[in-house]
Amino acid sequence: MLGVHRFVTSTPGGDPVAETQRTTGIVLSYMTRMGVSSSVVEAMSETRDVRWLGAKEAAAMNLVTNPVERP
Repeated sequence: MLGVHRFVTSTPGGDPVAETQRTTGIVLSYMTRMGVSSSVVEAMSETRDVRWLGAKEAAAMNLVTNPVERP
C-alpha cells in the first residue's frame, strides 16, 4: 500500500503560506528530479488524511515502475 498526505508544521510563527509554498516547491523539485509526476503533489494536497493510491494510479504518477503482484 502506498499513501500520500498533506504536510504540516508544528512550529509556530513565521508566515505559514510562505512556508507551505516553499515546502511545496522543494517537494515538487525533488519529485520532478526523480521522474515522478507533479500530479502526486496534487494528490497530497487534496486531503487532510492519507490518500491511498492504487497500483495503477501510483504507476501513472511514476511512483512505482514495477508493481508487485498480489499472490
